Amino acid sequence: MDDNSQVNPAGDQGVAVNQDTLGWRSALPDEFKEHEFVKTFTKPGDFVKSALEIKTEHEALKTKMDGAIFKPGDDATAEQREAYFRSIGKPEKPTEYEFPKGEGVEHDPKMVEWAQATFHQANLSKEQAGVIGQAWDGFMAQMVKADADAKAKAESDAATAIKQELGEEYPVAMELTRRMLKETATPEELQYLADSGMGNNPALIRLVFKLAKKTGEDTSPAGNLPKGSSPSIGMNYTSMEQFKGG
Repeated sequence: MDDNSQVNPAGDQGVAVNQDTLGWRSALPDEFKEHEFVKTFTKPGDFVKSALEIKTEHEALKTKMDGAIFKPGDDATAEQREAYFRSIGKPEKPTEYEFPKGEGVEHDPKMVEWAQATFHQANLSKEQAGVIGQAWDGFMAQMVKADADAKAKAESDAATAIKQELGEEYPVAMELTRRMLKETATPEELQYLADSGMGNNPALIRLVFKLAKKTGEDTSPAGNLPKGSSPSIGMNYTSMEQFKGG
């Protein structure tokens, strides 16, 4: 028998294992000699290098895992779920959520209370709630501006239309409207008309002007009428400089 071969420890088959075939693995315990992972290395140095790399990666992964926060599974208890959300920033109480106010922003206390309760029920962190709060303020500011712009444009378009419709009678119509409202409307009603823009509503101006003409709201002073004209029912301020042009 060759000096580089040995009898199989099983002995019963009489199969010899060639040491040259095993190479560096021949010095390993029998259970490791034919392991598929071990057989991928031709030199012991390569095996050791790989083992050290694996060890380093394992230690790094262990460090990460030690500080990791794991999301509870479907079978987690309410206590486990609450502990998880608390660990990622959910406050203990809804009132701990804060919503920094932007410039010119006033938060309705009822809205804040609703938001705090909703965010807490949704298990949001303080940081997440803050982001949503600021985004909401920005959105509302845009909506308010868009509404104001639309209102201003509608009023401008309406004023242009009624000026074109009434022509030279427009200043008279506006004066009559102001007089009527001053005499008949309450302060609250006047405030509503001012806030809503209804005080300059073409339909209201047109209606008041028609009523004034029919009821003789005023008689133009004779001294202010064009030469040869006589006082007439209704207003005629076309010759009065302060009312020309509206």
